[in-house]
Amino acid sequence: MKKNLKKKIGLFLDDSRMSGISIYTMYLAYYISRKLKIPCEIVLSKKNSNDYIKLLKKKKISYKFYEIERVSKNTIFNYILFFLFKKKFLYQFYYKNIYSLYIIQGSLQFLNHIVCNALKKNTVLIVHDAFTNWFFKFILKLVVDKKTKIIFVSKRSYNFYKKTFSKNSKIIIPNGIMCQKKIAIKNRPKFLKIGTSCNINPDKNIELLIKTARILKKENQNITFLIAGNIFKSQLKYFKSLKEKIKKEKLQNIKFLGYKKKINNFLKKIHLYCCFSKRESSPLSILEAMHLGLPIITTDVGDLKHHLKKGKFGFLIQDFDENIYADKIKRILYDKNLYDKLSDASYNYAQKIFNQENNFRKVLKFIFSNKKFIDNKNIKLSIGNLNLGKP
Repeated sequence: MKKNLKKKIGLFLDDSRMSGISIYTMYLAYYISRKLKIPCEIVLSKKNSNDYIKLLKKKKISYKFYEIERVSKNTIFNYILFFLFKKKFLYQFYYKNIYSLYIIQGSLQFLNHIVCNALKKNTVLIVHDAFTNWFFKFILKLVVDKKTKIIFVSKRSYNFYKKTFSKNSKIIIPNGIMCQKKIAIKNRPKFLKIGTSCNINPDKNIELLIKTARILKKENQNITFLIAGNIFKSQLKYFKSLKEKIKKEKLQNIKFLGYKKKINNFLKKIHLYCCFSKRESSPLSILEAMHLGLPIITTDVGDLKHHLKKGKFGFLIQDFDENIYADKIKRILYDKNLYDKLSDASYNYAQKIFNQENNFRKVLKFIFSNKKFIDNKNIKLSIGNLNLGKP
């Protein structure tokens, strides 16, 4: 067995807040350490990490803090300033902590790419977004080494960045969720609950939810909107503006529940999952809802247009039209046959396409296909019948 098998794999985050990316990173580290028996360590910023660290400890996942954090203002000037003041600590960390592989989570980690290139580290980049400005894309093209393998979590993300990473090895592998037991709703309750789970920020487009809730309230529908998600200090002003709109419209049918540690408990209390976002690459919260058999209504984010057409588990809302959104909600919730049909389709499609076990196997196959890096024979034996030849 080669020496690299004895070394740790590092998964690097620049934002320690609870999010789809941090949850994905945690499960990937857990999967690699359990299936390949290779130690994994999540390297993250100490800032805003308390909730995430609790989850890592519960999963018994090793972690380490380093001198980096999410730059609050995404301007190149802020990144340059940060690098000038922090580069000494970053280089010291990389010299002291040697990993056999550096998995960088998120596209805007310029500083990690620069240090990895300078020290000739073996890197993989997992891209979770599908939008940034042209200048950041240009910088990425300069700092991401051509030997770095790129994993995209959606086709939309791939299409956005494919020219940026034209010379890199690339693959599209969607997010996945651990299989759950389907929710069984036998009788339609008197009061219906619609849920959405997201960190509160302008990209989540809660304004569209408010407009939709206003229409349903005017029609005297017994439908309540429940919003589960963090409200970070940086978004308090935005959250306050949302609360003022809700108060002005007297919308008692909207409730903010805050962060939910056990998201499945929240999802089991709702009857329909709705996404109102302006832009996302691969919303993990929708996949979590699908794995419990909830029908889905969503805006055109990630690859959901493709998946809805193929899986027929809900409806896509174009052009952020609140009237169409309200009509689709009523159509699903008041037609039991349609509801049951969409529920079954949602559950079955999630088990097939968004299966965490299957999708992480694809991730490993792509990452470890380089024979110079690791002993393919031993990996193959350690995880059963996974073929680790060329992807």
